[in-house]
Amino acid sequence: MHEPGHEHHSQTIEFPRETEGLPEARKTELVELADGDAFELEIIPVKKRIGDATVRMLTYNGSVPGPTLKVQQGATITIHVTNHGDLEATVHWHGLRLENRYDGTHETQAPIPVGELD
Repeated sequence: MHEPGHEHHSQTIEFPRETEGLPEARKTELVELADGDAFELEIIPVKKRIGDATVRMLTYNGSVPGPTLKVQQGATITIHVTNHGDLEATVHWHGLRLENRYDGTHETQAPIPVGELD
């Protein structure tokens, strides 16, 4: 797990906009996990049609929003995240109780560098 640093990111990074060669965004999947299971999550750029525009988006396992993980209360699971995107990224976990350091904001978790597993 990457630990957050004390540095502040003051520079603005331009998100790539090119969609040529990217796969289409997929439907969000429901994944049921049991206590002790592990799951692979990948940050991947895709293209998605919104109105009259085709836009580039970073997704989790190819969908926006990412997969819905169904886990029994009290279970412990492990999620391996690989960043195949264009920029450093984090994962924010909606609906899960986690230690703050794993909650996926730049204030609590250092971004996952491009090409790295976290």
